[in-house]
Amino acid sequence: MRKNCPFVNFFLNVTHRKQLRLLLHMLTLNKICQGFNAAKNSAKKT
Repeated sequence: MRKNCPFVNFFLNVTHRKQLRLLLHMLTLNKICQGFNAAKNSAKKT
């Protein structure tokens, strides 16, 4: 792959950004799910 090809660089940048956004989205969803489960567990204990 040639590094001097602007279209390929642009395509790689866009896909990389989408993957990063997806990863962040999954991480935040995971945190929300963990918090929700913790709240459910604490509600069961009381």
